[in-house]
Amino acid sequence: MRYRSLLLAALWLGLAYLAVSCAPTEPGSSDEELAATSAYETLVAMGVIQTQDTGPTATITPQPPESQADLPPSPTSTPTATITPTQDPDECTNIATYGADVDVTIPDDTEVLPEASIQKIWRIYNGGTCIWTTSYQLVFAAGDQMGGPSVQAITGSVEPDDSVDLSIEIIAPSTPGTYQGVWRLRSPQGAYLSGPTGDIITLWVRIVVTETPSSGYDIVLFVTEPISGYVLSNGTTGAPENVGDFPDGNSMQAFMTWIISPIPAGSTIQEVQVDFSDFTTLGSPFADLQCLRAYQHDYGTMDSDDYITGPVSGALARWCDAADLEEPIISDAFRTALQDKVGSVRFQIRLQFNEVASDGDDEADVVRFGMAVLRVKYTEP
Repeated sequence: MRYRSLLLAALWLGLAYLAVSCAPTEPGSSDEELAATSAYETLVAMGVIQTQDTGPTATITPQPPESQADLPPSPTSTPTATITPTQDPDECTNIATYGADVDVTIPDDTEVLPEASIQKIWRIYNGGTCIWTTSYQLVFAAGDQMGGPSVQAITGSVEPDDSVDLSIEIIAPSTPGTYQGVWRLRSPQGAYLSGPTGDIITLWVRIVVTETPSSGYDIVLFVTEPISGYVLSNGTTGAPENVGDFPDGNSMQAFMTWIISPIPAGSTIQEVQVDFSDFTTLGSPFADLQCLRAYQHDYGTMDSDDYITGPVSGALARWCDAADLEEPIISDAFRTALQDKVGSVRFQIRLQFNEVASDGDDEADVVRFGMAVLRVKYTEP
């Protein structure tokens, strides 16, 4: 009976709670709201309504809207990097060139006697951006080696736009005929140097070995460049064989060497033809400095002491204008001087403008020699 009374009371309270909870809610705490709250709490206390433990309620603090600058960047695809090849500043280009002056000695088809000692010199220009050092080599490539080097380092350092004289020593074969040897210039990396068009630079020496040269002379001697050149009045030495004056007032004398060891010791020199026709001029050397003279001068290796202040006597020959130089001459004085040196290795001379060393006109007056040749007739002992 008591249980039934409790159940009826709970039912009445539940209906009252539902009636209140379904009514529209107005702001504020009305009597109806308080009654509904009281009824709900009573039902909970009686165990009729079970509460659900939802855990602590999170407190959410509203945040101000983010500005565009605060937003993370929109995900976009990363562009592929474009790599443009560039030349390493440490890299350089190797280009070799040559001109009309490439054959400093022994032009093609020069006639020589069997087993004659020959010095071949090529003048090559550095047309690239690399500095040529002694790590660059002249390498035999093909043809007749004739005792020439298989590999030979270049001497000194050659800056871009500068030239270098590459010299080799060869021996003419003992059998008459035409012989040609080919050499190439090789970089430290082992690559042959090419010219501006990409073709490998090829250097060759071609000689004609004869029992009796067709020129009628027994031997033709070519000036030896490495121990020939010039000496200035201020003591400076250099190459090639130039003689005259400079705008700064310095005078210049030329020095020439010929290797005469192929002439047998004890031979008698019968005739010497002097051919200095391979030359150019700068300014007016003969008009301003007058006559050019040659003197025997055993200078060995050029140095500042070899410059001789004129005037001096004992000239072997003289040339007073360009026309004189253009024609070879037969010189008894050269014959006598050469006879005195037979049996030695070399014959050397000095060339100078004897009367006027420098005219002081602030202009260069120079004779520049190329291939200076002595053609010699002799009889063996």
